[in-house]
Amino acid sequence: PAALAVDSAGNVYVTGESMSFMTPGFAPETQCEMMVGEPAPRRASQAACGPEFHASGATTTSDYATVKYDPNGNQLWVARYAGLLGTGDWDEGATDLAVDSSGNFYVAGETASLDLPVTNAVQATFGGGMWDAFLVKVAGDTLTPVFTTYFGGSGDDRAFVVIPNAIGQASLA
Repeated sequence: PAALAVDSAGNVYVTGESMSFMTPGFAPETQCEMMVGEPAPRRASQAACGPEFHASGATTTSDYATVKYDPNGNQLWVARYAGLLGTGDWDEGATDLAVDSSGNFYVAGETASLDLPVTNAVQATFGGGMWDAFLVKVAGDTLTPVFTTYFGGSGDDRAFVVIPNAIGQASLA
């Protein structure tokens, strides 16, 4: 794991890098695993997962995964994030994670993806170099991305720390 955070209810969020199509310990018959770019959660009952942390495909490079555990250590969900299929050059790695007072979670990291599926982006396109920083804010109750954005110029850029404030904004370093 690259980072972990605990919310006000004692739930634990863990994020890190994964090169596995299925997250270790994932049981599709009882748990939800959402992947950005995939048409539906991998689970027998889609209704039990709620809205998808959405949108695709298999991975041969690294992506990041965020896992939520209840205070007793039971895995509640896994959200995986990958660049959309197409260019084949995507690669994401999470470096930090934070949870705000409303239960939203933020993941910061680095990406080599030219086709990151941005949402409400501050920077909608890859800036250049080998890596750009990225920041994702996800609504904790629905696993819906609030925003996904690049941060980067013409050189290599990486994010190592994300700190949310009381009004739902985040600082990145």
